[in-house]
Amino acid sequence: FVRRYFSTTRIVISQLTLVIVMMSRISGSAVADSYNVQAVVPNEPPSQAAIFASGLAGMSNTNAEIQLSGSCQQANPSYVVTILRDNMIIGSSTCTGGGFSINVMLQYGDNHFVARTANSANVYGPDSAPITITLKPAPQPLAPAPLNPAAPTPEPSNPTEETIATNAGAASDLQAITSQPFSKLQDDNTVSIGVNVDGGNNPYLINLNWGDGSLESHWVDLAGRYNYSHTYQTASNYQIHGSVRDVLGAMTVFDYAVINTKPSTQNGTAAEPTVTNIGTPGHLTWPVAMTMLGGSLAIAGLGYWLGIHHLAQTRVLQSTKTSRKAPKRHAKKRKA
Repeated sequence: FVRRYFSTTRIVISQLTLVIVMMSRISGSAVADSYNVQAVVPNEPPSQAAIFASGLAGMSNTNAEIQLSGSCQQANPSYVVTILRDNMIIGSSTCTGGGFSINVMLQYGDNHFVARTANSANVYGPDSAPITITLKPAPQPLAPAPLNPAAPTPEPSNPTEETIATNAGAASDLQAITSQPFSKLQDDNTVSIGVNVDGGNNPYLINLNWGDGSLESHWVDLAGRYNYSHTYQTASNYQIHGSVRDVLGAMTVFDYAVINTKPSTQNGTAAEPTVTNIGTPGHLTWPVAMTMLGGSLAIAGLGYWLGIHHLAQTRVLQSTKTSRKAPKRHAKKRKA
């Protein structure tokens, strides 16, 4: 509600149509000089389920590392697709161009996957149809080369070496699972990630490719949770690719989404939500209805329009409208 005694009010717009009744004190000629409207526009939850690419459901594989891909609902800011195996989060990716692609690790036997789409506030939409992929042992498993914690250790130099290392990781139940389904880029373009390491043979080498060309590696002695941060030069969506290798050379991999919560323009740069104000002269009259119509906020009967260009963005938008002032009443001088 908006009363003439208050200069601002906050309107939370959570549906396509919202009606707000504006009230004022009933009095002779007092009229508000101005009013401010602040609107918080949420990133609506996804309404469509992600769909796995055809050919994934029911397949059998002899390699532990596999790429799960498919289609997803596009939005601005981007939605995030998270892959769950038996209700455990094992990877995530932003929905880019209506699609997703996530590298995950299979466990030996049947792996039951579901793709779950969420908005930037981590509010989920409908789940995908589940799929099952089976990992079978390779006919002649090969052992990777052991690592030396005292010397720099490069990543596998070719696909064959990576396949050998990831198959050994699945055999030793080496796992690297992020503590959250995804992370949001902070105002200073910094992101934090927590990695839970388990299984295999310690010590472990944690490798992080932050998605902007930055690489870093950390040796850790024991299984557990390890937290890392990175600052990007540009506000955008990123895909972190991580891997964990144990001292015997076994490896596990994961993909992790970093989402920029500001809507992006066509060239990919962050854009602030904007508001268009068209005023009509005259006094404000109550009651008045405000209605969301196709991305604009209309005050019925008065011609006021707040053109909210980024409905998916949770931001505070402000508009100011000055009405015609009421005539001043001068006090009469008393005769002595």
